[in-house]
Amino acid sequence: ELSPWSNWSKVVLAPAPVPVIGLSLSKPQTTAPQKYIVPKIEEEILVFDKRLSSVVPGKITGENKTYELKGIDLAMKLHYIKGLYFFTNTLTSGSEGENATSSFINIQEIKKPMFDWLISYFKASGRIRLSSLETGDRPSIKLNDAGIRIVEARSSKSIDEWLTMENFPAFNHQLVYHNVLGPDLAFSPLICIQVTWFKCGGISMGLSWAHVLGDGLSASEFMNMLGQYIQGHLQKPETLVHVDHPQSNYPPSDPAQEPITVKRVNPVDNHWALPTNCKIGTHIFHLTSQQLSKLHSAVHNSERNEISTTIQSFEVITAIIWKSIAK
Repeated sequence: ELSPWSNWSKVVLAPAPVPVIGLSLSKPQTTAPQKYIVPKIEEEILVFDKRLSSVVPGKITGENKTYELKGIDLAMKLHYIKGLYFFTNTLTSGSEGENATSSFINIQEIKKPMFDWLISYFKASGRIRLSSLETGDRPSIKLNDAGIRIVEARSSKSIDEWLTMENFPAFNHQLVYHNVLGPDLAFSPLICIQVTWFKCGGISMGLSWAHVLGDGLSASEFMNMLGQYIQGHLQKPETLVHVDHPQSNYPPSDPAQEPITVKRVNPVDNHWALPTNCKIGTHIFHLTSQQLSKLHSAVHNSERNEISTTIQSFEVITAIIWKSIAK
């Protein structure tokens, strides 16, 4: 449900730079896999041979068009959403034979559908402008079709080896390209997608998504739609209709004290990144099908298979997380 393709293995979606919450959806295992301890000398070379390129929309958006960033967009400008998808190789049974390294998909098969896909997501191909004739001194996205960044990489491990490494979440940052906006905002892509080929022929896709574009559900829909285009199903993305509500005659009063969920940060100028002066923890929750059914039942008072397919497990999980945070 979270994956853009049918042969998905595990998915990790996490907002950053807040503490990472990984969601791993897979079949329950009868025995715990043998953990592999990565030698210290190998930790920084698990992923190598990185190549950068850009993909642009297949149709021109238009000249001198901008999208004004709203208040909620600018409130999240220092935040980025990271997504990590694993796809096993469907051409082999996991053996180390002659054809074990033949991947089920190549970079051309991934890039070609992106030209049509980005026509629907032209805003994601723009670049930040701190000021413009249309918005004045308010930051905006210049819809100049500059494209998204694509990173190709390789790993000497198989997917199974990667997932059984001791403390493997600590190495997942090597599968998601580190991308922040600035200091050259006019040249910083809003989205980076890293495709990593493993020696087993499987791949991972790491998404780096600037939060000014939307929330986690928007990022999930973005990747799901890419999967549809790769399979040849050309669809228009689902979007929320923007409604300009009238200004209230009774503006909200200032709270007696600032909420604990809000923290003022120092000015960041043209480098939209939080200072890395705090410790960030990582924890992965492994959820089986039975546990997902219980979560659906807790939220909707019915079993998972009785609920409309429009209600995704990701929505149920995030609803429970936000409810816990709000308590």
